[in-house]
Amino acid sequence: MTTTADRIRSLVLVALLVVSAFAGTVAFAGSAGAVAEPRDAPQDTTPPVVVFQGETLDVSNVSQTGSNDTIGDGSVTFVGLAGDAEGEVQSASSGADVDFGNFETGTYDTDGDNQAEISVQEPRVTDINLETQEGVDVSDGTAPIDANLTLEARYNFDVADALEITVEDPQGFDVTGAVAQNDTIVQTRGTVNLDFTDVEAGTYTITLEGSDLDASRQVTVEIRESDLEVDIDRTEVTQGASVIATVTGDPGQLVHVRFDETDVVDDASPNDLFERGTNIQDRGVAENVYFAILELDDNGEAQVRINTRFLEDDATSNLEVSEGDDPTNRAEDDIDIRVNSLAVSLDDAPNAVAIGSDLELSGTAEEADRVKAYARIDNRWVPLRRSETAFAEDNVDSQGNWDITVDSAFVINLEDSYRVGVAADPQEAGYAADEELTQTEFSDLESASATIRAQEGDLSAQLSSSTIAFDVGDEVTLSGTSVGGGETVNVFIVGPRGTTTTDTISVGERNEDFEEDYAVFDERGRYQLIVVGSGRDGRFNDARNPSELVEEDIPETASQQQAVDIIVDAYDDAGSDDTIIELSVQSENPSLTIDDIGTDGQVEPGTVNVSGTSNREDETTVFLEVTDDQGNVIQSAEAELNGSTNEWQTDIDMSNVEPGTYTMRADDDESTAQVQFEVVESVAETTTTTAADNETTTEEETTTTTTTTTEETTTTTEETTTTTEETTTTTTETGGQAGFTVAIAMIALVAAALLVMRRKRNE
Repeated sequence: MTTTADRIRSLVLVALLVVSAFAGTVAFAGSAGAVAEPRDAPQDTTPPVVVFQGETLDVSNVSQTGSNDTIGDGSVTFVGLAGDAEGEVQSASSGADVDFGNFETGTYDTDGDNQAEISVQEPRVTDINLETQEGVDVSDGTAPIDANLTLEARYNFDVADALEITVEDPQGFDVTGAVAQNDTIVQTRGTVNLDFTDVEAGTYTITLEGSDLDASRQVTVEIRESDLEVDIDRTEVTQGASVIATVTGDPGQLVHVRFDETDVVDDASPNDLFERGTNIQDRGVAENVYFAILELDDNGEAQVRINTRFLEDDATSNLEVSEGDDPTNRAEDDIDIRVNSLAVSLDDAPNAVAIGSDLELSGTAEEADRVKAYARIDNRWVPLRRSETAFAEDNVDSQGNWDITVDSAFVINLEDSYRVGVAADPQEAGYAADEELTQTEFSDLESASATIRAQEGDLSAQLSSSTIAFDVGDEVTLSGTSVGGGETVNVFIVGPRGTTTTDTISVGERNEDFEEDYAVFDERGRYQLIVVGSGRDGRFNDARNPSELVEEDIPETASQQQAVDIIVDAYDDAGSDDTIIELSVQSENPSLTIDDIGTDGQVEPGTVNVSGTSNREDETTVFLEVTDDQGNVIQSAEAELNGSTNEWQTDIDMSNVEPGTYTMRADDDESTAQVQFEVVESVAETTTTTAADNETTTEEETTTTTTTTTEETTTTTEETTTTTEETTTTTTETGGQAGFTVAIAMIALVAAALLVMRRKRNE
């Protein structure tokens, strides 16, 4: 008979067996979860079995989902089901030797049932942490030279491979054995101790990578001297600039930075001087010093921004750093800051300005917030204006630069020499925006000035051409400058019959220039152009739009001269300071000419200059063709018209052309012209010779070249010139043929021979 005690003993025994079995399973699983060297086969064969790209494994024992069989050691086909592997097909000759290096990540089926036996993953080192013994993370940070750090790694392939650790010093040498307690990590979240005691300061690089798999990650740590140090981003500044001070020491350390009170301006507070920073614990004044208490962060650093506006200018201040929060502690390190006086420069100012035009000023004012322009009128400095409603001032940019535009129609609007200046931050000094300053008040501000003469403005205008082809769409360019006038000029174009076209052109802000093209020349005759610039007040005497003036004042029956008179009278009455310029352009039938080519229509083989005229618009292209007596084109070129002179010219290469008669034809799309010319071996030249009794004989000078070739090849050139004494003979040869040139040469030779014989007789 089974008693209650027996039942209890049985239950306890079963429980012990279950616990033992579970513990054994856990122990087995734990040992299988990490490896110290690359595996040959997966320990867990239950599908889907995880493998990693780059592994070569025996997967013959992996169970298949469609049966109780394993993959086996025969050939096997892997069909991608999901992930990047979807649709991929890979094969292996043996399930006992499968290279997964070229497999895409994802799941694969091996038995055709669309269920995964294999899951391919990318090996990855997901994270590295470097911590001090106090738990401060110094990964890619800094640590003191005696630091003992813990390296922890996380990676996804600890069932397949181990991580190898490499530590390189600042010179790139492997110091793993000297620093690392171990050179491998065999499971994710595994740790290794790194001891940096007695190493040299500098940046160390720690690399973790699979011993066989292609996965790695790096982290750096800067090992620095453990002494407390202070550094600044700039050692010399202009008063008002911010200086960043960086303190380095041990992570979590409490330190303070300080200035002696003699370095600080009167009435400054610690909060003014140490305006902000990282981990500032407190600011104060004690023991004749201004101090800020800082707590160093996990990297052993803290920063504080120092406003040098509250340090004495034109002086050197000393910043000290000390341990703890007691301002009487000995300084561990210090650094000097040179603070220069705030300076304003006026680098770009013209010598003169036209009254009514904009005056452009520029310069620098490092650390100032804003600069303002003034002009000295008698003994007062008067604020200048950018417009009727705005003062001439500008914010200083981050580079310390400023630019101010002054409208000279205000304050400096009389012809005279003015002292124009700029001052830094007058409103911060308590001066109102429109307040005039005394000489002393202006001098007390940081300022700079220059002498500028204000003078009456000027209007200029010109046309790109004085003639134009009518009714072909050609344009004439009107350009000029309006110095000291308004922002626009008015233009009236009055045709030969009084028809008037109007326009308003904007004047450039910087160069005060203007330019516009017009193609309104559809009648033959002279067009009158009237350009009107406003006076120094920027306003036209007649405030109407130019088109309104024409519509309201000029009758349709008005002649050209009547229309011109009405327009001029509108702007040129008593008291007006508008400026008027009258121009004209002749509109005529399109025309094109070619100048005579060469000398008397003859050229030698080589480069030939061709020129001519046209009344087309500026930069019109003239097309040129050279044809022979059969009409064949043997050469072509292009020329560009200079509209201001109505001339064109170009060179044509005739060096390989046979002697003969040719035609040069020019075409500008509206007109054509042509001229004949000859290519000859030699062009006759005209020479002027002075004879006896100051008489001048003009004749053709003929040069005969005779070349005789023997065994030693001798070349002789003889020049003969015939001069008729006591008489004047003029011989002119025009358009001669080649045969005539030879005949003349023969006559000259005979004459030369006779002259020689005559001289011999006289001897």
